[in-house]
Amino acid sequence: MKMPTPTFSALRVFLPGLLAVACLADSWGETDSVTTELIQDMPSAGVMVSFGGADYTDGWGWIRIDEEWRDIGMSFRAPSDGSFDTITLRIQKVPAGIPAGTEFKLEVFETNALGDLPDSGVLVFEGRGTLDISPDDNHLYLALKLPQKVPVSPEMIYTFLLSFVTADPSHHIIFENNIGYQNGQSWYRSEQTQGTLKALNQSDKPGLVFAIQ
Repeated sequence: MKMPTPTFSALRVFLPGLLAVACLADSWGETDSVTTELIQDMPSAGVMVSFGGADYTDGWGWIRIDEEWRDIGMSFRAPSDGSFDTITLRIQKVPAGIPAGTEFKLEVFETNALGDLPDSGVLVFEGRGTLDISPDDNHLYLALKLPQKVPVSPEMIYTFLLSFVTADPSHHIIFENNIGYQNGQSWYRSEQTQGTLKALNQSDKPGLVFAIQ
């Protein structure tokens, strides 16, 4: 059976206090499309869960350059029943710039308890989108917008995971993180973990700077 060929449209809008980058895929086959937006401030309206801390202490790289690669993500617990459709992360540095059309994948897993391997649970969302980010976008926030809301329960743990679809010398973004988040933890998989998800320094409980809306 012939698979549909993805087609794309892109819009970049400049507004006071807002830099928006939207990339839409009309067809991704088995997965849903994710749009992206660059904004200047951490979201405040309609935020279900967020983490930042007084001072951002470190950065953590999302990368896929030939043999070197690292998929990264963060788990969290919702304070009440609800749903979300936006995940926002703070960019610390874009070393080389991400060319327009760079494809990424976003997965969201649901598990029973903090510390459970995310991919041992239920995959509640899987989508793809494209990026267009330059070094001029350092210290902005990257908002990932899902095409539909994902329901959540305070009795479960949710983990979002980002991965680049292909390798390229430009595929590298450093996100800011901090310590002290108690209701989740950072996760990664890489060539060093042989593709197995692993929690990052669980004793220190570092977490990506993020917001869930």
